[in-house]
Amino acid sequence: MPAYPRVRSMSSVFSPIVLLVLALFSSTAFAAPMIVLSKKIGPPTSKILVSGTGFEPNVGVDIFFDTKDETLVVTNGKGEFHDAAAYAPREVLPGEHWVTALERNNDEGDQEPFVVFTDWSQYHFDAARTGSNPYENVLNKHTVGGLQLRWESDGQWPAVSNGRVYVGSVGGGTYLYALNMATGSTQWSYNFDSTTYSGPAVSEGTVYDTSIDSVDKDFHAFNADSGSIRWVVYLGQTYTSPAVDNKTVYVASSPALYALDAATGNRIWTYPLPLYSVNSSFAVGEGRVYTIAGSEELYALDAKSGALLWTYTSGDNTYFTNPAIANGVVYVGMGNTFYALSACNGTVLWTLPLGSTDAAIANGIVYFGSGDFLYAVNAMTGAQLWRFHGAQSFASPSVANGVVYANSYPTVYAIDGETGQPLWSHPISCCSGYGILPAPSIANGWLFAGGLQAFSLEDTPFDYLKETLAPNPSTLHPDLKLEPIQVCTAGELKLEPTCQRSEGGCGVR
Repeated sequence: MPAYPRVRSMSSVFSPIVLLVLALFSSTAFAAPMIVLSKKIGPPTSKILVSGTGFEPNVGVDIFFDTKDETLVVTNGKGEFHDAAAYAPREVLPGEHWVTALERNNDEGDQEPFVVFTDWSQYHFDAARTGSNPYENVLNKHTVGGLQLRWESDGQWPAVSNGRVYVGSVGGGTYLYALNMATGSTQWSYNFDSTTYSGPAVSEGTVYDTSIDSVDKDFHAFNADSGSIRWVVYLGQTYTSPAVDNKTVYVASSPALYALDAATGNRIWTYPLPLYSVNSSFAVGEGRVYTIAGSEELYALDAKSGALLWTYTSGDNTYFTNPAIANGVVYVGMGNTFYALSACNGTVLWTLPLGSTDAAIANGIVYFGSGDFLYAVNAMTGAQLWRFHGAQSFASPSVANGVVYANSYPTVYAIDGETGQPLWSHPISCCSGYGILPAPSIANGWLFAGGLQAFSLEDTPFDYLKETLAPNPSTLHPDLKLEPIQVCTAGELKLEPTCQRSEGGCGVR
């Protein structure tokens, strides 16, 4: 529990009877300050909108994230403010933190918790399949050497969200598991009627996954906390991982491509394809979706309507990868060639004569495996920056905070993303189900690799259930350099001309 209770404006020197009498004269004069956060969970750099009631009218209120004073807002004539912005700092570590709003003149206010996660919520991190976690701030080039094995389980393509690891298992049954991230213990599981062969995706408290065989070809949405089914739709055989973007779930199934409403499962659009022709997961970005289908063709569809925009045919149907998109470029392996294509029209920008794994993109560099080598190339030109020789053929790499992680059975490597120098390695087990090693997932100072091993630093095992101490309000010091912002209601605009109407109602100057 918090060490310091929420601060309230009622003074303890008044008896309950006196307070009741005073309240009859003014129902708002002694209202307790209270704040509401627009979100309670998010990564570093999250924008948090803070609204407050019960404060003194026309006074300054400092809004702190932990001990840092980030915003000075001025209440309106009713002692309220709305949608004042605070930010979780880039360097803030995963775990529970606190947002505090205090009146500057008397240090009265309220405190609410905000939990920071650097989650990896779907296959290759995001819907664009960049394979890069830009929020990870525990593991880096200097700390990664301290990774230690914490627990092992059966699973493939782990998604990490809200302190849990979601994995499909085909080696030990046809289950979707929700595991405690810190311990690996099972919190819930769902037994599909047939094989699951895709990586789950998690968004806004819902897990999306499916199975492929004839008994059960339904696409499922589960409550992420309990595992109860929210909705189920029949789509056909699905060998690929769903992508979630902007409240839409994109699924590549046979014999069609689907966009589903994430809340209901209702179909937004369907793009039909020849039976058994879908070969890769969706990559979603910049208003388009991309997938390999047909005779090794790369399809580009409008994300809102499903209209076909363009296709590119490689002419080599021996091999393919899942596409990834970054900065207007689609990166994909087809046959024995690695391609960089314009996301707008499919024009070839550059190629490399290499068969490849899925690509990971970060800081202007593209990483991919080809045989026993891991390559780093310039994202704009394809010029080789370095290559690293592994134990055996590399699986798809992932990137976080300047470190590249990749499975090369029987070893997982952590490699300096700029130089290609090895930083750490560890033996791993292989592989769930079909003998395919997934791309590693990196979240909250944890690495999930192999098939499935969980690694963390010795001094930073993360327990998402652990509560932290709220800061003592008396120790929070206001930043006297902050410029105040004025918040008002629409009815007060004439009285307070410094206020401006903004999208969503009340405005700030």
